[in-house]
Amino acid sequence: MADKKWTGRELALDLADTLRAANKMAWVEMPLGSVMFSSPQRADVLCINKSYMHPNVMIYEVKVSVDDFRGDITRGKYKGYFASANQVLFAVPQGMVKAADLPQDGVGLIARNDNGWHVVKAGRRQEFNLDGNMLLALLMRGYECQVLEWRSAERRAEGARVYTDLHQAFSLYGVKLAKELAEARALVKGADELRGEINEALGEDYAHFGDAAASLKHEVHKLLKQYRNPQLALEVSDLAQKLFQGTLWIDPMRELEDILAKYRPLYKDKAPDE
Repeated sequence: MADKKWTGRELALDLADTLRAANKMAWVEMPLGSVMFSSPQRADVLCINKSYMHPNVMIYEVKVSVDDFRGDITRGKYKGYFASANQVLFAVPQGMVKAADLPQDGVGLIARNDNGWHVVKAGRRQEFNLDGNMLLALLMRGYECQVLEWRSAERRAEGARVYTDLHQAFSLYGVKLAKELAEARALVKGADELRGEINEALGEDYAHFGDAAASLKHEVHKLLKQYRNPQLALEVSDLAQKLFQGTLWIDPMRELEDILAKYRPLYKDKAPDE
């Protein structure tokens, strides 16, 4: 940034963006005075505080060369801005102009360095009140700038890119949603088929899979109790039900191995009950 060669428009736009980021209103190349009866002076940047009671109009005269700055001082061009603002400041790249180079008539200085804009010398504040003509001019100029921005090729290209990104995102989301719905339908169908098998095996007519699974567990428990080590059978059955219900948050094989390890010494040498 230190070696950047600014153009006057680049510097003006950069300053306007900084002022807007500070919650101020800013216009670039703002005509002053009547456009009907004279060729008005133009402010490189005009800024107004967002305040009904103290709007404080500030005009910035942008300079990117020492010769341009000295020529303005010699001709006194900047003095015309005092009739349309509370404060007037020169805006320059860092190091181009010093505070001592300014005339002693109340004009200020703001400079742009690598870290942004900073005030070198505050311009003297004078009384100035916005009138209806100037407010209307600001309104119309702001509208013109907005229309030009929306019609710019860069803005249209950005809009097209955003639309493309959104279209792709929605397409991907739609594919993902359709896949998940298909998988959900398959799970529902599988559960319903399993409910039918349980109903047929138990001779019952359960309307919900959960009821059928609970009844099957009960019947399995009764059957397993007829064999050796019923407690082992019950724990294994509980593990199976957790798997069916999706409530097992640990490794099922590790859990099964822990259960078997606990009961293996008890049934290793036992024969089945007669």
